[in-house]
Amino acid sequence: MRGALTPRDRPAQCRGPLLSLRAYLVGLVLVCVAPVVAFSVWLTIVLIAPVATLGGPWMRSLGAIGAALLLLGVGLAMLAGRALIQSMTRLAEVARARDAQLAAIVDQATAGIAQTDLEGRVMLVNQRYCDLVGRTRDAVMDGSFADTVHAEDRARAAAALRGLTLDEPEAAIETRHVRPDGSFRWVDVSLSLVREADEPRSIAIVALDATGGHAAEEAARAGDLERGELLAREQKARQEAEVASQAKDEFLAVVSHELRTPLNTLRLWAGVLRNGPRDAQTIARAVDTIDRNAILQARLIEDLLDASRIVSGRFRLAIERVDLAGIIEPAIEAVRAAARNKAIGLTSALDPATGAVLGDSTRLQQVVWNLLSNAVRFTPAGGRVTVGLKRSGPEAELTVTDTGRGMAPGLLPRVFDRFRQGESGTMRSHGGLGLGLSIARQIVELHGGTIRADSPGEGRGATFTVCLPLAAVQVVRPGPAAPRTRPNGPDRAPTRRLENVDVLVVDDDAETREVLKVVLGCEGARVTTAPSVAEAVAAIERRWPDVLVSDIGMPGEDGYDLIRRVRRLEAVRGRHLPAIALTAYAAAEDRRRTLHAGYDTHVAKPVEASAFAPLIASLLPRERGA
Repeated sequence: MRGALTPRDRPAQCRGPLLSLRAYLVGLVLVCVAPVVAFSVWLTIVLIAPVATLGGPWMRSLGAIGAALLLLGVGLAMLAGRALIQSMTRLAEVARARDAQLAAIVDQATAGIAQTDLEGRVMLVNQRYCDLVGRTRDAVMDGSFADTVHAEDRARAAAALRGLTLDEPEAAIETRHVRPDGSFRWVDVSLSLVREADEPRSIAIVALDATGGHAAEEAARAGDLERGELLAREQKARQEAEVASQAKDEFLAVVSHELRTPLNTLRLWAGVLRNGPRDAQTIARAVDTIDRNAILQARLIEDLLDASRIVSGRFRLAIERVDLAGIIEPAIEAVRAAARNKAIGLTSALDPATGAVLGDSTRLQQVVWNLLSNAVRFTPAGGRVTVGLKRSGPEAELTVTDTGRGMAPGLLPRVFDRFRQGESGTMRSHGGLGLGLSIARQIVELHGGTIRADSPGEGRGATFTVCLPLAAVQVVRPGPAAPRTRPNGPDRAPTRRLENVDVLVVDDDAETREVLKVVLGCEGARVTTAPSVAEAVAAIERRWPDVLVSDIGMPGEDGYDLIRRVRRLEAVRGRHLPAIALTAYAAAEDRRRTLHAGYDTHVAKPVEASAFAPLIASLLPRERGA
């Protein structure tokens, strides 16, 4: 590479010795030439002079002068040679210093620098290049440029070396250089052909570390990929939110429809009773329809509350030993009238030897009722619904099969999702909120069981199968075989259960006060009503009642304020007043709060007239209740 330097590029300290050397060389030539010329002249004179004169004094003087000149020339030549040797020595020292300085500059360069022959064998290398390839200087000098290049890039690097010509003396490539530990670094390599006397002699290599740039590019690509994934997730989340929002809107529309439909029926029949014919058949039909629609609304509200309890984790089970046949039969009877109205055949095959399960009898009956009511609802007139119960290994297997509309294969995996009915909008041909099957699945899974739906296809019916683990007889305390059923008209006691019982009814709703006064009056009670807490306290101070029935949510002072004031009056009177909270706040937390406030029991609206009188009677002292 030193051959690449021009005289203009030489260091200043080299110029002085060079000039002195030239002066000495000129002086030496002059000193040496002068005696030689003088001696030549003397020799000429001697040769042309007559022989007679050779022995004369003049010739002897001339000889002495020639000898002196010759000796002077030799002495001057020796002095000039000594000066020349000193100048050459100084020049060599300067040259060595220059080489050391150039080597230091090359080694301290931030770029890797190497020089190879035309075949790529390394002739010169700096420390930075050794650092890039992770090898010592001796290891690099013993090899070739291609030895450190990644195997996948080696052919391209060799082609770049071979491609250097006098016409194309430079090239640039990007390669990976492999280190002994297996890691590699990206390197930008510049190749230059070095010429001497216009002939290619070697190749100069300048290498720059490009690993950081590649890392930045990879990070940028990774960032782009991550941003793309985030964007995709955001778009998916937005779509899911839009679907959820649409489902919510559809659900609210369904709730509105399902609540308004029975309310419309109730209002129409109320108008008939108020203004229309009063024959016994019409009155009985109106009462039956009003009662059925009130029950329907109550079930819709219960479904909504159950869904809320499940989502919030507040759904509780009262576990006992349950005979499944004992809860299936009442559920069948509950839907038999609806099936008869559509001429649907309703049959059952219940194996009495199936065995009992551990569970909540009320909730399990709710599951059976949901499956049966769905089967009747979605089965056209003249169809069939079959209920089966048998033992399948360690489980009890309940099946509800219908010949109804069936389900498409795409609906089966989602049939137990909330608000899913397979149809939506104003074209819905069946009522309901789409919560029944979702609640049924949650109840079954809380019992450690499974529920599944099968259908051969649309228009070919469906089968719902519930599997529940059988109870182990040795570890279970026996419980009631079946849930209590509500008393029907013929089963009610013929006597009036609240004869001469003073009942105070407190509610800000006038219609509620009026209907409770009628219902309890039919049971023989003497009913006093109050629309507010202040009037209720005044009534209690005038006449101490036997039972207090109070609403909770009232303007001004509410039911909690009333029970606190009543319990303070008890301390003065020395008498306990049984109190019932009759309220539309029906959550478990509301029940705990009312009982903690001082009420003896909590009853959620709506309440059944036939069940309310026995509840009041159960709170009376034994002599009054009898």
